[in-house]
Amino acid sequence: HLKRPLQMGEIKIDQLPAPQTDTASFDILLWFKETQTELMGRLDYNSDIFEHATMERLMQRMQILFATVVKNPDLSIYSIPIMTDEEQRRLHYARDAATTARNDFVAPGTEAEEYVASLWRELLGKDRIGIFDNFFEIGGYSLLAVEMFSRIQKKFNLNLPLATLFSAPTIKEIALLLQDYFGPAGQASRGKTASISKNAWNYAVPIKPAGNLPPFFCVHGVGGNVLNYSRLVSFLGQEQPIYGLQCRGVDGISPLFGSVAVMAREYVKEIRQIQPHGPYFLGGGSMGGLVAFEMAQQLSGLNESIGLLAMFDSVCPRLLKSGVADPAQKSAPGKPAKSLFARARHSVWCRIRDALKNADCLKYRLTLRPIPHELRYWRIEQHNLAIAKIYEPTPYKGLITMFFAALDKNCLDRYRGWKSVALGGMEFIDINSVHENMVEQHEFAPKLSEVLQSKMVGKK
Repeated sequence: HLKRPLQMGEIKIDQLPAPQTDTASFDILLWFKETQTELMGRLDYNSDIFEHATMERLMQRMQILFATVVKNPDLSIYSIPIMTDEEQRRLHYARDAATTARNDFVAPGTEAEEYVASLWRELLGKDRIGIFDNFFEIGGYSLLAVEMFSRIQKKFNLNLPLATLFSAPTIKEIALLLQDYFGPAGQASRGKTASISKNAWNYAVPIKPAGNLPPFFCVHGVGGNVLNYSRLVSFLGQEQPIYGLQCRGVDGISPLFGSVAVMAREYVKEIRQIQPHGPYFLGGGSMGGLVAFEMAQQLSGLNESIGLLAMFDSVCPRLLKSGVADPAQKSAPGKPAKSLFARARHSVWCRIRDALKNADCLKYRLTLRPIPHELRYWRIEQHNLAIAKIYEPTPYKGLITMFFAALDKNCLDRYRGWKSVALGGMEFIDINSVHENMVEQHEFAPKLSEVLQSKMVGKK
């Protein structure tokens, strides 16, 4: 039973005496009673099993549920992102971060934890990693995540999304997902096939679903995953929900989108399950900004308002067709240009390499097996580059906010080719970075936060 009263917004939870009855006792019991004037509820739980902090988080999610239902009574309750599958699984193991010092070292205590810890030590190049250390905070990034989940897939036949790291960012939490694959003797087994919830591969990834403001939807870049948006959580504020939109095909099985327009249409359908009506706040890095642009066009066609369309150094396909350099192409300052023969030789080698990778992808698809992580993201990137280049943007009546890579010398067009279609004008936020690592720059997230706060005024 509750050890002390809780206060959360308009919901008040008071301590109640334990009932003295002969009826069956449950580890957790939640019930509601509706009267003519109010809705009364009661939560009973076994404090020997559940921590107070765990129950507090549960009630915070109930608060989100109630607020969402009141605001959108026609919304299906099953589409409201209250708790992820991983959070439900970890309910018994939730810990109060406020009572555990960030620098406390806790060594692995199970075979599963030691396996994950050994992976992290190798990939991150660190000798000492505790089971509560956060992957992103100790230097983890998307390429290392691809390698980690690729090894897990090979060892356990377990196809986990990269986005798992948003809900399970520690060794402890990932080990919980793997514990069923370790026998009583502590030996890892490949004899099982993963049972992953279908929701794990949804386009909309709840990076931070809680908050009372309209969500910020951030579209993936050309590689299809959204791990590079992890830093946004620390800067966009407690009231700002954040969803990443990951690409179809990140499961290594599903077919890829045939065009940017189709991709945007599917993403629009999914975000409207989360937020039925505008204003919508959209953004995306590189190719993600292009997709966000098409989403804004389609939403406008549905008479929905756009609160923000943010592009993170996104290049208009028209600019590429005009022959202007692409900032997404990595430059090598100070190095002489390759000879014609060297460029031809490199081109032939790339064609051979790509043909071999495509053959490998086809082999997995024909045998109905998930394409390995390190191969599936290459496939997604190549395909997305192709459909982005043939996308034809139409004039947009709203304002475009361009986060501009000020240190990139490959493309000097500040408008990145969008000026002719930006009928509502453009505003610019300079970031001292090159195109490739803009989102990871320290100044990016705070500046995005400032923009969002200014656009969110009066939207709560």
